[in-house]
Amino acid sequence: PDSAPAAKTALAASLLTIGAEAARHVPEVVGNLQAAAVGGDAVLIDAAAAVGVAADAFFAWQRVAGAPTAEAREAASKALRALHEDAWKRLHGEGARVARSAADGGVVALRPWREALAICCLMRCALALSAIGFGGILDEAGSIHGGGGASAEAAEGSKALLLLDLALIVAGPAAIAARPLYAVASALSRALARADSPIGAEGKSQPPPAKRVRVTPEEGGAFVAVYAATIAAPDPRTSTLTTVRAELPTVRRPVAELPHGRGLPMEEFLLVEPSARSPFVLRGGCAAWPAVAKWAGLAFWRESPVGRRFVPVETDYWFERGYRLMRICDFVEHCMTADAKKEVPPGLSMGGYVAQHALLDVIPELADDIITPDIAHCGSDGYLLRQAFFGPKGTVTPLHEDPYENAFCQVVGWKYMRIFAPSESAKLYARDGDLRNNSALEPADILEGEASSAYGSRDAEDQVSGRFPKFVEADYVDVVLEPGDFLYLPKGWWHFVKSLSTSISIAFHFD
Repeated sequence: PDSAPAAKTALAASLLTIGAEAARHVPEVVGNLQAAAVGGDAVLIDAAAAVGVAADAFFAWQRVAGAPTAEAREAASKALRALHEDAWKRLHGEGARVARSAADGGVVALRPWREALAICCLMRCALALSAIGFGGILDEAGSIHGGGGASAEAAEGSKALLLLDLALIVAGPAAIAARPLYAVASALSRALARADSPIGAEGKSQPPPAKRVRVTPEEGGAFVAVYAATIAAPDPRTSTLTTVRAELPTVRRPVAELPHGRGLPMEEFLLVEPSARSPFVLRGGCAAWPAVAKWAGLAFWRESPVGRRFVPVETDYWFERGYRLMRICDFVEHCMTADAKKEVPPGLSMGGYVAQHALLDVIPELADDIITPDIAHCGSDGYLLRQAFFGPKGTVTPLHEDPYENAFCQVVGWKYMRIFAPSESAKLYARDGDLRNNSALEPADILEGEASSAYGSRDAEDQVSGRFPKFVEADYVDVVLEPGDFLYLPKGWWHFVKSLSTSISIAFHFD
């Protein structure tokens, strides 16, 4: 739309092309939302109207011909920022909390504003990339610096990519704008990876230099915060994510185990009444996945386009300190730094943990590296939720139970899991209220609590005393999962999980 100066770099030229492609899809997705609002409820009509106001400013900027007009860009940017903030408040304010108390968890009431935010992010991305050469229009969000002094174009492109990933995280693969969001995010991540490629003068991969990584990405309220770390990166050609591993805990009461190489017992599984099913481990059950070898390498996350994508990182399990969006390549550096530290940071997330994230839906390229277990297709009505867990050594998921079956696949690293049958629930000190599927045990790290006798102890007469005496008597099974292992966890079984190294797991939830 504006007469941009000639692109000075290959990256700038790529970003301008990608911005034009993003802008090309805007009329279609805005029109589709407005068409859906015809005859829709009041929430959908309000969301479509808000998008329409911002889109008018965007289209006015597109219509400008001749010399670049800062006024048109600024007007469009201001309108889109207002829509972004409005949609975010609708999704996370008091009204959203009330909507989530509904039987459907607020799915219907909040869906229109998820659509609005996704379309807004697409427009903001298009505007920012199309303005390359005039100075960034997302500067209020800070900057993203890569190794070797990343260019202003790379910083602006990375912030635009954050917007696309935010849109996909919030709205999901069924969003009206999903198709262009996926296409533009894929193209943008490839362009950024090429610009940041550690290819030396001889055309061979070189170890990346020590670098300063600072991310202050585009925010949505408190959703995004600052992450900064200084690291001296090891050679990615030979390094893996699991260079540091904790001492393996003693497994006292092993989970039932199937021999390595045996197929999943589908007929046996289907003939057993769901309430009578028990956990079992299939050693090497997902060892044939390409992800098991591919995702273990540092080079994959540091150098590939996937590493430029953004993921939501928990800074605390209970969300008392919120969470932030980080590039995956930066999150991997966080994992390496956390693994090497002698001091354990406060909380259960080791300063950052990607948990219960629909990673395979946001980045479909990663789904090509996994194979859905047959058992996971046994849910009613085809229901299947795929969630990723990715974090450094020491991350803890406290004792809890889930309302669905779980086909749990350990892809990278080692994890310890302790499992309790539903019949032991009375001994597990469930919390009150909305968190009643979580245990109130303190400390939440069971291995730590047992080592310090924090829950209770037995005297000479075999009597138990302490803060949680019933828990000391609870029966359980436990297991250390290795790369490539498969665990079946039935619905309603309580489980505690601790990473023994940097770890990546994929859980397939079905019912």
